[in-house]
Amino acid sequence: DTDGAEPLSKRPEQTIKGGAAIRKFHILNDKRLILTQDTAECVAVYDVLKATKVEDLGRVNFEEEVKARFKMVFVPSWFNVDLKTGMLTIHLGQDETDCFSSMGFSKGCRTGT
Repeated sequence: DTDGAEPLSKRPEQTIKGGAAIRKFHILNDKRLILTQDTAECVAVYDVLKATKVEDLGRVNFEEEVKARFKMVFVPSWFNVDLKTGMLTIHLGQDETDCFSSMGFSKGCRTGT
């Protein structure tokens, strides 16, 4: 019987604080870079091919940054993004070959080679 039972502790002994969750993203036209905005209003740039954060922009206007980074280029979509976990999750295209359908030249891809 648990009627009238009180918890052993009224406050937690320890707390693990999490980081800010990503709540908004925009895939840039080059289909390589993704702009994100987290719950702390900080904007960052991620490189999909390297799977890393390449730039932390701080608290800047997200929409203005999207406009400033617009390039007149068309690259077919080869991945999808979701934020269900509060982090970027990249899913390759639905067909097995979608992720290979985008073409870029090494000069334009900034691979460093």
